[in-house]
Parts: sequence; C-alpha cells; structure tokens
Amino acid sequence: MYTIGQVSEMFSLPVSTLRYYDREGLLPGMERQSGIRKFGEQQLEALRVIECLKASGLEIREIRQFMAWCAEGPSTYPQRRQLFEARKAAVEEEMRRLEETLAMVRFKCWYYDTAIKEGGEDGTLAGIPETLPPEIRALYDRCHAAETEAAEGGSAESSAAESGKKSSAPAAPLSFIPAIPAKESVTRGEPLNVLGGAANDGPARTAEITVWGRADDDWKALLTASEEIAAGEHKHLYYTLTPEMIASASASGEVEELELLISDRKPGPGQTGKFVFID
Repeated sequence: MYTIGQVSEMFSLPVSTLRYYDREGLLPGMERQSGIRKFGEQQLEALRVIECLKASGLEIREIRQFMAWCAEGPSTYPQRRQLFEARKAAVEEEMRRLEETLAMVRFKCWYYDTAIKEGGEDGTLAGIPETLPPEIRALYDRCHAAETEAAEGGSAESSAAESGKKSSAPAAPLSFIPAIPAKESVTRGEPLNVLGGAANDGPARTAEITVWGRADDDWKALLTASEEIAAGEHKHLYYTLTPEMIASASASGEVEELELLISDRKPGPGQTGKFVFID
C-alpha cells in the first residue's frame, strides 16, 4: 500500500489532483487507515488509465463515465471499445499534426546549418524551395502541406500576373509552443497565469492570439490579444486569466478541470492542451 505522497511522486501528480480524483469517484476501492488514504494496485491501475485517457484529450466527466461502465461489468464492453476507438482516431490526428511540426523543426535545423556553413542566406537558401536537396524538399513539402493545398484551391495564393512575374508564396503560419499554466491547480476565484510562445517563420505581422479553454465539449475563447511579431521572431507570450474568464469555459460557469491551448485559430476537436485543476 502507498501513501498519497508516494503516489504523487510516482505519477508526478500534485497531491491536490489525487484528492480531486478520489472526490470524483475515479479511484474506487480506496482504503483509509486512521483517515489516511492508502493506494493499492487497483488505484494505481486506475491512475494509469486516467492519465492515458487525459493525455488523449478526454475530459474528467468522460473518464468518470468510463469508470462507471467498468463498474457495470461486461454489458458495457461495446461502449468502452467505442470510447477507445474514438480516442485512437484523435491521437492519430494529433500524431499527424506533430509529424508536420517535427518536419518544420528538422527543416529549420537544416536551414540554419546551411546559413552558418555558407555565411548567410544568399546562396542555397535564396532559391527555396527549388534549390532544396530531395530529402530536405520532402520536409519542406510536409510542413507546408496545408498551404500548398490552399494555394491549389485558389484560396491562399493569387495567380501570377500576365507579365510573368512569380507570385509570392503564402506566409508560413505561426507555430505555437503549448500553453503552460503557471500552476497545475488553482484555488477557485484566483487568477491563473498562462505562458506560451509563437514562432514566426514568415514576414512581420500583427496576430490575434487567443487563449482557448475547454471545460465542456467545445473550445471557448477566454482571452484574445493583438501581438506584433517580427519576421523570424520567437515571441514569448504571457497572459493572465481572471476568475471570470476561467468560468466562461463552461456553460454552467462551474469549472473543475480546464484544458488550455494558445493559438491564432480555434483548435479542432482532436487537438489537446494542458490541464489545470480548479480546487
């Protein structure tokens, strides 16, 4: 048997989060000795499942439903199978998005290695993408796939002028560092600081950046700010969410668990953010 402190260290979870899980009935069969929680293998396995489902983007209320299905027995096997099938699709979509991000990172590593080697950006780099080696061109195409599709559809690039001048390539979209709550849990009624970052690999621009929150089924805009981001800048972002902003993430105004993400566009249903608990 393990104490709550030992389990906190094992799973790198705050003690307040473990207490919250227990209050929500997510750790069935919890024993208490002289009022002190004692975690057995059943609770540890429940925590492994909870953290897996959370990482896949599932909310606590949905995890609670899964635990209820488990308690009901074999009759709920189809529902449990369907839940994991849906999470598999969401994780696969997130992996696809991360592969595009990794392609951009690898391309930029090559870009700056080349700039250092050639002493500037006027040589090989001036003719991108035509001058790229095949393996680097594959990375470039992968991380610019969305822009290419939009350009081919006529929505992101104008046609070349009759003079034969080459049309300019669409600006690369901003890439964002995941939102990082300053705390993993916050007392109800207190503000919450959120850190993040945006990388601009295109020209200087003014971006409308939003802190998105999800406490129910959908992402909601909690705070939006205009940010001036220079060409090539990796800008640090720092925002403070008021208690009213936090409450707006839920239709009821009651938020116990909040998922956060920073972006200049509304996240898709399969995207996941960082969680913070409201005690």
